[in-house]
Amino acid sequence: MLALLLPLTVFVAIAGLKSGLLPIETAYDLLTIGVGFYLAGLGAFGAILALIGVVRAFRSSWLIGLAAILIAAVSVTLLVREINAGMAYALNNKADPTFNARAGVSTDTTDQIGFSSRILAEREADGIDPVVPPAGANSCEIAALPSQTAPGAAGYALQEAGFEIRDIGVNRANGVHTSFWFDRTYDAAIRIRPGRTDVRVAPRDGARDHGTSCKLAQKILTGLQPRR
Repeated sequence: MLALLLPLTVFVAIAGLKSGLLPIETAYDLLTIGVGFYLAGLGAFGAILALIGVVRAFRSSWLIGLAAILIAAVSVTLLVREINAGMAYALNNKADPTFNARAGVSTDTTDQIGFSSRILAEREADGIDPVVPPAGANSCEIAALPSQTAPGAAGYALQEAGFEIRDIGVNRANGVHTSFWFDRTYDAAIRIRPGRTDVRVAPRDGARDHGTSCKLAQKILTGLQPRR
């Protein structure tokens, strides 16, 4: 069925990536986004055919037709949302010549927030440049917390945002988040100072960030808010 082509292709891409058989460029860029774009059109066409079939033979095949329509609708919606997120992220930051997707986002673009030695070692082990570019202005609307957060609260905020804690100190906390579908990895650093707590999130794969760094930083900041 045409409606199954897109989800099956994405499944193969994810399975190939997680098993190490396919690089991210093939699994995500080529199969999911590139081939998936055309399969989405076929899926929509298949949904139309299924709808016609449901009308013509309602009693005998309505359940199969309805399933095909739902699969096509969900698959196309998710793909379009992913493509739109990437396009919107690129357009929002296109006007800034200093923008670097690898730098991620930060609540302090003047006094740069660094990552711990353990995070930098992991980046280097993954074949990523351990030197993270300075975070500059971008379309992400985040602001520092105007209070000194306890290290335990910083660690809790990281976990609530989906990060695994790597290290916690008196004035900082670091964590790593890996996305479920395509194993995209993000590093986070929380810097704690008297009267101020800053957050930085940087992707290890800046080409496919699509604004996720911003969303993760916002989740961390939400978790850092004082609870009454």
